[in-house]
Amino acid sequence: LDIEMKITPRNMVSHIWSIELSQTKVKPGQTVTATITIETFLGKNETYKTEFTIPQDTPAGIYTLTAGGFEEYMMFLNRFAPYKFIPENLPGMIKAVNEIGNMKRNSLYVTLELPASGIAIENSPLPNLPVTKSLLLKNDKRALSTQPGAEWIEKIIPVETVVLDSKEIMIKVEKNKTDMDTEIY
Repeated sequence: LDIEMKITPRNMVSHIWSIELSQTKVKPGQTVTATITIETFLGKNETYKTEFTIPQDTPAGIYTLTAGGFEEYMMFLNRFAPYKFIPENLPGMIKAVNEIGNMKRNSLYVTLELPASGIAIENSPLPNLPVTKSLLLKNDKRALSTQPGAEWIEKIIPVETVVLDSKEIMIKVEKNKTDMDTEIY
């Protein structure tokens, strides 16, 4: 083996210093701007911005926006979409290994969790599936493995360092005025 290394006298790790949102109370359809500042030891702080549009069909509730590095993002995926990394066969295993191997370590992963909907059959998510169809597919008599589906919005921001931690902030989604008008009391 011939190995060539280039060592630079630079700190390549950072931590999230802060997350700020343009607003923490929103209505479906509105856009939220997240400003994330990361801090490098003996380096200057870098600030990154990203925007999320809250889907129109998001029910009222409190949702978590998380910003973190690769390791935190992998934990997020294992919690919300474990089906992505459970191979059913050799091609599925190769696909999962390639997906993990192609993820950038020097990126900032920002996710907004949404209400769970649908199911995942083997490695294929079926979001927004009607409840009646989901019940039929979850039947124990079927040979295909199913899991609950999860939804989220994600933004991947390239950064110059490897982010080692994560921070969370809550967003409250309130009902639209039109939703309140049609509600029966």
